[in-house]
Amino acid sequence: MVLPKTIYASVACVGFSYILAEAGTEDVRQVLTGHLGFREVEAVRFPSFESNGISFAALAKLDPVQFTRLSLMKRAVPSNLY
Repeated sequence: MVLPKTIYASVACVGFSYILAEAGTEDVRQVLTGHLGFREVEAVRFPSFESNGISFAALAKLDPVQFTRLSLMKRAVPSNLY
């Protein structure tokens, strides 16, 4: 099977309806929502986020504007197949 060249066309041709992305900073969230059409569907605040015993609260203290939360973003795949 030959996949189309863009990621949107690729996921559409194999039947996906949505693309997910993670945003760890405010700058990334702004690009995903403002320029790429994603919307935030879930978020975890950095002060309460912990992975494998490592707390991410230090990020929130380092730059409280950029590091507020880890966001899960969602965007529909443009397709005429469904």
